[in-house]
Amino acid sequence: MCIMNDQVFEQEETLKKAEVVGRLRKLADGIETGTLTLENGGKKVSVNLPESLEYELELDEEREDVGMVRTLSLEIEWSEGKL
Repeated sequence: MCIMNDQVFEQEETLKKAEVVGRLRKLADGIETGTLTLENGGKKVSVNLPESLEYELELDEEREDVGMVRTLSLEIEWSEGKL
């Protein structure tokens, strides 16, 4: 059995709340249509989504010297069958 785990896309940046809302709306639109397109600079990745998705939302808190740091993580997972 061969297990592959390749990171295809990653994006991390500091944005205003309104920009984050816009990005989340774009993701929601892609999920609704069944085709999710991710873009960062010159890189563009599109994936087709099945009707059923596994959804996880997590809020973590960590005390640091600057105060409480909170992280909200959204994970959506699906299978495309055996390769």
